[in-house]
Formats: sequence, C-alpha cells, structure tokens
Amino acid sequence: MAEKADPLVAGRKVSHITGVLLLALAAFLLLSLATHSPLDPPNSSHAEEQGPINRAGWLGAHVSYGMLTAVGYSAYALPVLALLWTWNRLRRRPWKGDAARSLGVAGIALFLSVGSGLPSWSPYTAFEFGGWLGTWTTATVLVPFTGRVGSTILLTGLLGASLLLATDIDPRRCAQSLSAWSRRLRQRRRRPGKREPAPEETPPATGRLPTIGRRAPGRAASREDPPSDEEDEAPPAAAEIPAAEEIPVVARRRNGSAGKSRSRAARPAPRPEAGTPEAGPPDTRPPDTGARPRGRYRLPGARLLDPVPADRGQVGREVLLQN
Repeated sequence: MAEKADPLVAGRKVSHITGVLLLALAAFLLLSLATHSPLDPPNSSHAEEQGPINRAGWLGAHVSYGMLTAVGYSAYALPVLALLWTWNRLRRRPWKGDAARSLGVAGIALFLSVGSGLPSWSPYTAFEFGGWLGTWTTATVLVPFTGRVGSTILLTGLLGASLLLATDIDPRRCAQSLSAWSRRLRQRRRRPGKREPAPEETPPATGRLPTIGRRAPGRAASREDPPSDEEDEAPPAAAEIPAAEEIPVVARRRNGSAGKSRSRAARPAPRPEAGTPEAGPPDTRPPDTGARPRGRYRLPGARLLDPVPADRGQVGREVLLQN
C-alpha cells in the first residue's frame, strides 16, 4: 500500500514545487517591470558607479529592458502567464484549460503590441507602447498589404478570439443581452413621460355613487339632463334603526351542580322622561286609540244560509235544497 502511495505523494510534491518556483518568477518579473528606469544599463551607463535604480538589481534592469524593447507594455502579460500556471500547479488542475487561457492572454498581448502602431502618432510613442514587434509588424506587414482599416478589422477579430479563449464568455448570451438592452433603450425613447391628468379630467372624490334613472316627479327623463346630487337616495331615518339598548339580551348562567343552563332576558334600559334634555321636546300628537273612522258603505246582511220562515209560501225546505 505504501509503495502505491509514494508515487502520488512524489507527483504532488513536484507540482507544488513547480508552483512555488513559478510564483517567485512572476513576482521577480513584475518587480523588474514596475521599477524599470531608462537610466539603468544597458540603456545607459550613468548608474554604473551608484548602482541600478531597478529594485530587481542588474538582472532585473536587463530583463525589463529586453522585454520592453521587444514587445513594449505587452511584456506585463508574462507575469500574468506565470501566475496562471502557478495556480495550475498548486491546484493540480488539467493543463488543457489553462493552455487555452494562456493562448488567449498571449493573443491580447499581441493585439496591444501590434495595434499600437496603427494610430498616426510619433515613432517613439509607437515603439514605447508596442516595442520592436509591434512597430515592425505594422510598418512592414499590415499597413502595406491590408491598409489601416483592414488591419483594424483583423486585429479586432484577433482580440475577440483571444477574449473567448481567455474567458468563459458565451457570445450568444452577450448578443441576447445587448439586444434586450437596445430594445429597452428604444422603448424608453419612444414612450413619453406619464402626463398628469388635468384638473377638469379628475373625477370628483365623493363617497356616494351616482344614481341612474331617477328623476324628479313631473319631469321627463332625457339624456341632456345632468345628474344631480339631490336625486341620490336618502339615508334611512334614525328612528328605523333599532337602538342598541332596545334589543333584548339573553344572558345564560350555567349551574355548576346540575350542569344545566338557565337563561333570562335582560331588562331594557329605562327611557328618559318626556321633557328632559335626553328625551328631547315633548310629543304633541294625539294618542292613538286604535279606532278608525267608519265610511258610508255598509255591507248587506248575509241571510242566504238562514232557515226559511214557515209563513212565506207553500214551498218546502227539501224542494229548495234540491233546486
């Protein structure tokens, strides 16, 4: 078992050691590029007695001079590549994915180096940004054969392919997001702002709904008649609503011993006497005795079912009943 585990442990150690070395290389390259000075050798012999200004020493001064002269500011892609493979070795990830990302980063660096020679600025500025590779490629290959516009199109394609390799961007989702964003922008431009309603257009804030179809007596209904608030139904009188104290309240009390409930009607609240402030003014209407006045019409007496008197003819009762 130990014999099988030894190769695994040895391979893991080799990966970790490689990652640590690549991390140190990335830090050294980044430091030498960040502290580069044109006064350091081999570009100048001014600092031979006082020492180099570069924080990475003489070696860092020569390395930074060589990288910046070759590809310009695209040399900063080298520390990025070293950090990428450092992470690959420390995590022991598959090399195919990181190799594609490395190609993408190299393509972006090539775009920056070569594209710096397309603008019409001074040769010194173009050399400082793109280095020897950028200025030579632009002046010798791209501009004479494809022109500046064609070179721009080719370099744009190189940048897009490099971004797809270096990242996990899905071009379909990007196109859908761009289309949705442009559609929302067009809708906002076409749709005007919300207009506030004019004072005459605002409906009146009333608590009652208008009654349809009611008119005053003696007046014909027409479409030209505007609705009136007087035609609304009147609320019910207060006398029609029963008072709370007039409703009999039934109170139930449960007998604990027998388990039966007894109910009793609550006594109504006493009414105030007439003439008091609570009762209001006294009632002057005549008392209602229940007798109504009789009219002139009188119903005739019902005598059809009475027995026939004996002194009114010779017809017998049986004959009358048969007829």
